[in-house]
Amino acid sequence: MITVGRKDVEAHTFIDSSATGIFISPRFVREHRLRTEPLPRPIPVFNVDGTPNKEALISGEPRFVKAYVASIGKEDIIFGHTWLKLKNPKIDWCHELVRRLAVF
Repeated sequence: MITVGRKDVEAHTFIDSSATGIFISPRFVREHRLRTEPLPRPIPVFNVDGTPNKEALISGEPRFVKAYVASIGKEDIIFGHTWLKLKNPKIDWCHELVRRLAVF
């Protein structure tokens, strides 16, 4: 479970410390009716297989967090280095657990 705004929702998440941003699937954006805005200047983002993605910003209450809307496979959200620095979560690597946090 993650908190999006003031609501707890189930999400398939992935922590990737080598990713430079936060990525969210278009399906998750639609399902949770998250507001998006086009970037002033789109930045090309490519998957491992070389296919491009679409970019956008999402916001949620009570904070504004930049995330790129991208086709990210089966995951709903990929949390990269940006999020790890912002939230500095406590991660139990042995049990694959992250302390519950408000994400957006």
